[in-house]
Amino acid sequence: MNKRIVILLIEDDADDVEILVNALKTHNVDFELQLLQDGEAAVSFFQDSQNSSFPDIIIMDLNLPRIHGREILVEYNNSRHAHIPLIVFTTSSSKDDELFATKNRANKFLIKPNTIDGLSEVINSIKELTSKN
Repeated sequence: MNKRIVILLIEDDADDVEILVNALKTHNVDFELQLLQDGEAAVSFFQDSQNSSFPDIIIMDLNLPRIHGREILVEYNNSRHAHIPLIVFTTSSSKDDELFATKNRANKFLIKPNTIDGLSEVINSIKELTSKN
């Protein structure tokens, strides 16, 4: 029996959140979603030494309000949460962004697809990375 996957999603675009949630449901993934909608909230999450929330996986965009995803990756990398699998899920196709994410322990760097069917790679990555726990 598969366990419920706790996903921390760092994403400001409501449409992208809805598309991901629908894709997870379509693929019959049992999940709980924790949502942070800006970079400042994400940095606070990783800096809070009292934070006892340890999701199974973190999915984050790079282009966020208040604080850019690169700064969030640095905080993640230096936090107690750095052991949690992380997927960068962004519209950026920049090789510099991909290299930066990889250097800061991102397990995957995936470019947001234009279709719901294109989310299969993200769903498969979530399943793969959380099955190791």
